[in-house]
Amino acid sequence: MNTAEGKIELELNCQLHEGEFVAIYGASGTGKTSILRMLGGLLQAESGRIQVGDKVWYDTTCKVNIPTHLRSIGFMFQDYALFPNMTVRQNLTFALNKKQSTVMVEELLEVMELQQLQAQNQTIFPVVNSSEWH
Repeated sequence: MNTAEGKIELELNCQLHEGEFVAIYGASGTGKTSILRMLGGLLQAESGRIQVGDKVWYDTTCKVNIPTHLRSIGFMFQDYALFPNMTVRQNLTFALNKKQSTVMVEELLEVMELQQLQAQNQTIFPVVNSSEWH
């Protein structure tokens, strides 16, 4: 992968099981966000393969690249990424396709204790840069 600092190589080989939580950590500029973007299809590797279960999502040798919206993955951006013209509920349901039930959104609102905020516009949430966290 080419960056402003030059070419870097990322290698990740792991097996994860359903229900596991995983943390990717390291110094700034070591490729954490790039790995997540590659998994999500937001960034293409120059070479390599991404396989999830028995499905190949990306393979430069076989020229396979499953579109982002067809990959069963989700992640939260570290930067502010809400649509300002939408309510909390609308932001959560935006990624659902028309055939998907909103039950998942109801469960998420409950788990995250956001039921009382679901009709609110995102402007009620302060914008905080992660570098300001103590």
